[in-house]
Amino acid sequence: MTFPIPAEAPTEVTIVDLADGPTATIRFDGVTMADLRNCYDSSSGVLQAAIQAGAFTPAGPFLGIYHGDPHGTFDLEVGFPVEVSLEQERTFDGLTVRPGTNLAGSWATLGHIGSYDTLPNAWMALMDGVSSAGRTFRSTTVEAYVSNPMDTPAEELRTDLFASLR
Repeated sequence: MTFPIPAEAPTEVTIVDLADGPTATIRFDGVTMADLRNCYDSSSGVLQAAIQAGAFTPAGPFLGIYHGDPHGTFDLEVGFPVEVSLEQERTFDGLTVRPGTNLAGSWATLGHIGSYDTLPNAWMALMDGVSSAGRTFRSTTVEAYVSNPMDTPAEELRTDLFASLR
């Protein structure tokens, strides 16, 4: 199962249970927040080339999957949920698209409307909501980029946030 994306951005922290679901991603190990733009910029064209080559078919929005502490050094996967797992890794323009799986279990989710620069405020609201509910986080978070920044004004961008829970 992929990350659920409702028609409207969730305005309150919601807990959802997810089963494993296949992904097709490019992985960047040992990155910091300062590296994000380069990771996303270099991977978006490669992922589009992989789609055009028939390597996979997206089954949901573009994802950023963060493993570890985003305030330090972490690992990042950039890609898409897919209906059918990739049979093998494929390399395009020097970057490898890999089969993967989203983490099954309970996730907290919250929607965000606005520029990417204001995402930290939404993450704080999500974290506060989870703490208020007495839950704790695991080390994986996901940003699902529901709207396309190429054709959506920054103030209207929709990003759904997900944080894995213990």
